[in-house]
Amino acid sequence: MKRYLAVFAVLFSLVLAGCSSVPTLTPGSSVSAAAVGPLRTLNPDLVTEDGSGRVAAEIANLTTLAFYSLDAKGVLVANKKFGTVKVLSTEPFEVKYTIADGLKWSDGQPVDEADLVLSFAAATDAGDAAFNSIRKSSGLQFATIKEVGARSITLSFSQAVADYETALTVSAPAHIVANDALAGIEYSAGKQAVISAVEGNDKPKLASLAISYASVYDVRVGNLAEGATVSNGAYQITELEKGASVTLKAKAKFSAGHLPTIETVIVRAYGDATAAVSAMYAGDVEVISATESGLAKLTDVLSLVAALPEGSANTKIKNSGNADMMLLNFGADSIFADGSDQERTELLREAMLNLVPKAASVLAANSDYEVSQSDSFVFPHSSRYYSASKVANGSQSLLFQDVEKASELVKASKVRTPQELRVIYDKSNPRSKAQFALLSQRALSAGFEVVDTTPFGFTAVIASGEFDLYIGPMPLLGVPGNSPTAVLAGITGYSDSKVEGLLSEYALTKTAVQHADILTKIDKELFASGYGIPLVEVPNLVIYSSKLKTFTPSPFGNSSTWGYWTWSLSTK
Repeated sequence: MKRYLAVFAVLFSLVLAGCSSVPTLTPGSSVSAAAVGPLRTLNPDLVTEDGSGRVAAEIANLTTLAFYSLDAKGVLVANKKFGTVKVLSTEPFEVKYTIADGLKWSDGQPVDEADLVLSFAAATDAGDAAFNSIRKSSGLQFATIKEVGARSITLSFSQAVADYETALTVSAPAHIVANDALAGIEYSAGKQAVISAVEGNDKPKLASLAISYASVYDVRVGNLAEGATVSNGAYQITELEKGASVTLKAKAKFSAGHLPTIETVIVRAYGDATAAVSAMYAGDVEVISATESGLAKLTDVLSLVAALPEGSANTKIKNSGNADMMLLNFGADSIFADGSDQERTELLREAMLNLVPKAASVLAANSDYEVSQSDSFVFPHSSRYYSASKVANGSQSLLFQDVEKASELVKASKVRTPQELRVIYDKSNPRSKAQFALLSQRALSAGFEVVDTTPFGFTAVIASGEFDLYIGPMPLLGVPGNSPTAVLAGITGYSDSKVEGLLSEYALTKTAVQHADILTKIDKELFASGYGIPLVEVPNLVIYSSKLKTFTPSPFGNSSTWGYWTWSLSTK
């Protein structure tokens, strides 16, 4: 399960709030934003397998802050009003995280070192407690606490990590979690108890904290636990309609991040994008971020939008920062795992890559609407570095399926044929279903017998590692906020000393050009080592009502609440 949890961690690892501007709050104003998924938790750091993490992340955009956020162009920007991240040493790699002086939770308690310690404990499953954090397998897995200071924590890493700026978050107040976990302990004592439990590796207390880390924010129980709505962001939760919506009010004296322009924001949860568009038709929703599902392709959603009254809604399709990929499993239970016969394994990997019907998959995806072909594991198509990396990484030799070459490579490996190829993919994803069908068509001719392992349970198979090929969307490593460590090791158990060295080098460089150069080398190494093949960039659709006079979509179209500070309502 840990590998499955880790890889999807990166889909929700960044809380999007940041540096302040000078907008004006409009009294009495209200905007409703649609979140697609069930409303089950308010903690955005929890791994969920039912889509409820997306809803929690939308709410967190309004209620929590982070050291860094994404701007409209998808660039990481520091929020020094929240705190600072400073590299103290490169050998060993040591980083100090400091919360800004005077920053408080909405109940008046300070945001401080206890909150940072709890965040670290959650990401690392301190004391073997199951916190179930989306940051599991982030770069924090290589860290230990060197020092806890006033509003700060210093971490010492066994190697430099690329995601050190964003891996430590503050989404759950330590005093609230401790109060719930430790029999109503007083807030100040609770903060100290969290620190002591982590530093002393107190496993019973850490286990209790892990349970409360989830249970305090479980909205399925009806009445929320005391303190569950405490926030450090621009908005405060004021009302919850079980399973349906969360109402939030702008804080009058907030100054630690982007300033709110709308007094009330209502986040409404819907089962799929079509239901959200119907709600927009009824006037219940002003903003929607829509992704494909088994129930509706983007073309279906766009057709529904077209049926709205003329001029009532605007749409924007954006590449999401994810790409559909076919990835080989490097885990011990895979035919592609490193073993005693490395030459045979490498021949099978090369055969598999030549069997992938990339051109056909891209053509199939474009049959519904135009998508961008992906020729990089690292850069999105919009990146200025994408073209150069595409030329250098070796992707151009794998654009077309070569069944004959794949067959020759399988024969050269001297394995028994047909070689069973166990494939796992999300059957609710229409693109993944089509990609699986295309792969299956000629696999037997190349010596592979495709077996669909998905019916045995997607999460169960991923957790067991008993599969050979994964088909589905994955985060691009060069998109700011994504954790390369978690992505690479997540589903496929991929490990490569050259890539690890390059990631450490990335953490120690500062300029965008240096970063791009290192990422280009990583891209090339991933192709060379048989990591897999990227297919197409995953599109997201943002829909917003003409009632909004000004509106800025999230950089990757993956949020309906990002950019709340840019919103204003039309007076018409």
